[in-house]
Amino acid sequence: MALDMSTIAIINGGNAFVRRYDPRSAARNAKQIARLFPADCTLNILGYDTTATPPYDVDTIADAFAAMIRTQHGAVALAGISFGGFVATRLAARHPELVRNLILISTAHRFSEEGLHRVREQRASAARGDFLAMARPFLTLFRKRWRNHLLRAAMWLRRNSLAEKMNAPEFIAAMLDSAPAASGRESAHLQSVRAKTLLIAGTHDQFFDEAAVRETASMIPSAKVTLFPNETHMLAIEQPRAVTEAIESFLRE
Repeated sequence: MALDMSTIAIINGGNAFVRRYDPRSAARNAKQIARLFPADCTLNILGYDTTATPPYDVDTIADAFAAMIRTQHGAVALAGISFGGFVATRLAARHPELVRNLILISTAHRFSEEGLHRVREQRASAARGDFLAMARPFLTLFRKRWRNHLLRAAMWLRRNSLAEKMNAPEFIAAMLDSAPAASGRESAHLQSVRAKTLLIAGTHDQFFDEAAVRETASMIPSAKVTLFPNETHMLAIEQPRAVTEAIESFLRE
């Protein structure tokens, strides 16, 4: 069967609202994301509006992205990565006419207990403007330990310049507040998702455990799950080819 060639709109995870926009880091991030999707698809990575007026909530963010998609593309395949999955599922539920297919990577409708604890730690550190401490919950996420060691060393070397690379602490804290507020909140919206849906996750994801992923899939009318044994929240970075194959197979169905 031919590949669904509609545009894929991508809502990224927390790193997209934590880091201040920089063309070079944005290009690196875009290249990393592009590796996850078939080469012959058109990708549009949506960015969070750092000038928006607080308070921030996931439904409001979803509606803002929906307006952007409606104006620029019409119906799309929609992908949500990590925090972006909270937004993507609500967008698909609230604006079903805009979403042909829904792809959820390393995410679910709620955090695991460990994930909730990690996010709350991050939020407290962000509110203090302690960006090194805010990064700590991410320094143990890779399955391959050498990657964690490298990331830890890089963060330490850049500790004195972290603040200039980050968005305002109050913006980050408010966005991190919106995640736990959405986690586990009423899940009735999932039943309104009409798009064919694929959930991709690792069984050892530190933010969204297997139970949360399966729970999410069970509440979406047309959903399937692809789980990778022993992989973590960094599945997409450590196993990009396997993720791409799962997405391409899904889009060809």
